[in-house]
Formats: sequence, C-alpha cells, structure tokens
Amino acid sequence: MCTFVAISGAKIIHFELLCNFLHQKMRKNIVFPPKREESKRNAHMNEQITERVNEYLRIKNIKKVEVAKVIGWGQAKLISQLNGTRGISVELLCALFEHYPDLSKDYVFSGTGKPVLDANEMKTVNEQMDELKIQLREKDAQIKVLKSLIK
Repeated sequence: MCTFVAISGAKIIHFELLCNFLHQKMRKNIVFPPKREESKRNAHMNEQITERVNEYLRIKNIKKVEVAKVIGWGQAKLISQLNGTRGISVELLCALFEHYPDLSKDYVFSGTGKPVLDANEMKTVNEQMDELKIQLREKDAQIKVLKSLIK
C-alpha cells in the first residue's frame, strides 16, 4: 500500500486513504457507472496523468522495461498502461511513487510544478509528512481519551 500526501494550495490529500478506498472497491467489484460527460472527463484526466508520468521517465531517461523490473510488474501490463492502451491504475501510480520518490505527485495529478523534485523539495515533502503523522497520532490519542470518557 502506498502512503503519500499532496499539498496543493489549501488542499491536503492523503492518498493512502484514496488508495485503500479504491482497492476495496476493486476487490468488491463495485463499479460506479459514470455519466457520459464524466467518462470523457475521466478519460482525458487519465491521458494527462499518463503523459506526465511518461514525461518524467523521458527526463530521467528511464526505460519502461527498467520500470517493470523495479516495481515487479510484467512488461506487457506496464507498457499497456503507459502507452495508453489501458488506463493508468492506482496500483501503478502507488508503485511509481514508492520506487521513484523524486516523481512529483503534484505534477502528476495537477500538472503544477516540475516533474522531478530536487533534494530540497523532497526534504520539504518528507518534513510535511512527518508533521502530518505526528498530528494524526495526536488526534488518535484524543479520540481514544474521548471514547473512554463516553463509556
């Protein structure tokens, strides 16, 4: 499972929750039939995400075969997603972010910023992640205390 956070403006998105949600839906084979406009919009967004991931690979001069080995996928499965034959999956994005930490999540999802994070940007993201983890632990402790007061 992947864990990462994107901070874009005032929005903080915790992608681990998103990944967990999507994995559960896929396991249960629940399909949300999209409306025609939503389907077109989703397809366009998927194409943009795929293009951005491919741009990162071009900039870093990373071959798709190499990516398949690094993330432990079959070449055909990976290439079909990165060539746009199939939509790019949540599993692939999670694997890419896990194995290529300098791949900018903001760039992949929104097109803002640069495809490749420099060391300072990676440090900032890691510091923000650590801070958010501390805040989550504090909130969990508060919830535990409040639950004990209710009982």
